Amino acid sequence: MAEQREALLAAASARFQVSELAGLELDSLIDETGVSREKAQEFFPTRDDLIRAVYERVLVGMAQDSFAKLPATGLQEQLEYLLRCRYEFIARHKQSSRHVLLGAISEHGGWRDPFEDQFWRFSIQVVALLQGAKRAGKINATADEALAARAFVSFYLTGVLLLLRSEKIDANGACEFTFPLVNALLTPLR
Repeated sequence: MAEQREALLAAASARFQVSELAGLELDSLIDETGVSREKAQEFFPTRDDLIRAVYERVLVGMAQDSFAKLPATGLQEQLEYLLRCRYEFIARHKQSSRHVLLGAISEHGGWRDPFEDQFWRFSIQVVALLQGAKRAGKINATADEALAARAFVSFYLTGVLLLLRSEKIDANGACEFTFPLVNALLTPLR
């Protein structure tokens, strides 16, 4: 059963990378994967369920890839790299990001799973970087890395909302807004 869900998600994710939401129709995915209609509808009762699952899968893949390719530079550059990767993902998939993320906000008045989970995972990555910098003596030993990570993720979310709410702001614009905040956050930690 897990293999069938995985087959649907893999096919849908490949389509998403090419055409975002346009290719995400359960009927054609059923034809491509051979999963029965009943099983497919059990896994994804609505198109929105499919879209959210695919978006999360692609977002998780991007996050893992960007963390694996983290440059061996200073802490600020690493944090900026992670932000840039995420902002470029959202800018590249602006239509679906709006559909999924703004829908998640407006539908329930706040973030909901799986997006809360994604922001939590991002916080964990940032805490790990900050702890590594603390051990290496690059930030002071009394720094509260959990508090700093929460502030960092709130800066990230502000950039996400800027990207989603404005056609004029691209990934570079979100970076231009957020990077000075990252610098201001790190300055007292040094």
